Amino acid sequence: MVAERPHDMVPILAALIDDLGRDLRPGRIVLTLPDTPVPSRLDPDAFAVLARNLVENALLHGTPDTAVAVALTPAGTLQVINDSAPLPAETLARLTKRF
Repeated sequence: MVAERPHDMVPILAALIDDLGRDLRPGRIVLTLPDTPVPSRLDPDAFAVLARNLVENALLHGTPDTAVAVALTPAGTLQVINDSAPLPAETLARLTKRF
């Protein structure tokens, strides 16, 4: 979804992580944001839903005692990194197929 005008993704992601982190132990999510705005024409609500899904999945499927790293780069790349066991090759192959 494309917005009519660019929106800064930094405060959207910051608010989302703040909301998700309320019920978690401190340090469970480590957020890294740039010091400058990250404008995007991506619909802010769509970005929030996408980011929430990625972070919730990382929390759910990652190693419970490790942090989930969430970063937004100045170029607009969203990274969600968690520690988990590698997926078997057959599982990875299925992930790209439609349901």
